[in-house]
Amino acid sequence: MGYFATWINDSSITCGPWGGSGGAPFIFKVEKWIKEIIVHEEGCINSIAFKDTSGEMYGKFGGEDPHDSGMERIIEINGPSEYLTSIAGTFRCYKDNKVITSRSFITNLHTHGPFGTVSSTSFSSMPTEGGVVIGFHERGGYFVDAIGTHVKLLR
Repeated sequence: MGYFATWINDSSITCGPWGGSGGAPFIFKVEKWIKEIIVHEEGCINSIAFKDTSGEMYGKFGGEDPHDSGMERIIEINGPSEYLTSIAGTFRCYKDNKVITSRSFITNLHTHGPFGTVSSTSFSSMPTEGGVVIGFHERGGYFVDAIGTHVKLLR
């Protein structure tokens, strides 16, 4: 499993990305915590979207193949007592592209997933003691090609 992180200006760290180099980049961060994650998956992670505590939607990232939208899965995170701490998953070549094939979302209380198809190369964003995942930076096209996290340190 791989792990690497970089400090950024707002007292958060960025981890990753893991996966391939295809697709268009996107980035987002929320103020408090991610409340809902909407995943479409089939043989890989087709697309992903997020809602924050105010109900604002971020995404749909990936999922540009009109003939392969995948099955919808919704993960609810019941903050503020529950919050996202890390992610884990796998990636491999799928339909001639290196893409994220499975993903789990780990909170301080539960592991949600894996979603998609677990494959050969694993990745993990190690949980940061006293940290919460407040956003993602990814690449997406027909599928979710790569993923990384933004983690805010709680003080």
